Amino acid sequence: MSTKAGDDFCDGSVDSFCDRGAGNGCLLYGHNDGRNGLLFDGYSGWLVMNLPKVKNGFILVKMECWHSPGDMQKTADWESVNNEGRRRIVRASSNATTSTAWSTTDTSRHLKAPPPEYCEEFRFEFAIDGKITSYNKEEFLSHKQDLQRVVETVTLLNDPGYTGGAEKEVEVAIRMAGCGHTKNFQLTHVYWS
Repeated sequence: MSTKAGDDFCDGSVDSFCDRGAGNGCLLYGHNDGRNGLLFDGYSGWLVMNLPKVKNGFILVKMECWHSPGDMQKTADWESVNNEGRRRIVRASSNATTSTAWSTTDTSRHLKAPPPEYCEEFRFEFAIDGKITSYNKEEFLSHKQDLQRVVETVTLLNDPGYTGGAEKEVEVAIRMAGCGHTKNFQLTHVYWS
C-alpha cells in the first residue's frame, strides 16, 4: 500500500494541507494530492475484491503502469509468487526523514526516467466471478487506454446484461504475471456501475 496515511493535516477534505507532517522538511509544501494506491508486481499474486451493487455490468480499473522496480519494496527479496516456500514476518520500521536540497543555480530540467518496458512473458489476468481472462503483452496494450499523461485504465467488464438489471455483488480479482520485479503497477481506482 502506497499512501500518505498518518499525516495529521491530510484528512481527505478539499481544504486540507497534506505533507505538513513531521516527516516533511518543508511545511509550506501543502500539496493536497498524491499518487497513492496498491503496488503490485509479478510476484504479488491475486488481489481479490467484492464489488457491491453492480447493476449495469461495468467494471473499470485505473492503474499506473510507469512505476520503477525499486518502488515495490514488499516483494523485493521474493523469488516466487506470494513468496511461497519462503515466508517471513516483516516488521514496519520508520525511515529517517529524507529532504531534497534544491540548487538555485541549477537551471536544467530533470525528467524522470522512462517507465520500464514490458517483458515478453508479461501477462495481465483478471477474473470476474471466477472466470479468468488473461492478456499477453500485446493484448494488454491494446486494451489499456491512456486517457491522460498518468491516467491509464483497463475495462474489465462492459456487459449491460451481466446482472440482468438487478444489483448484485461481483467478485473481481486482478494480477500481473511474468516479469518478476522488472515491471510494477499501482492500482489507484476501481469504478463500477
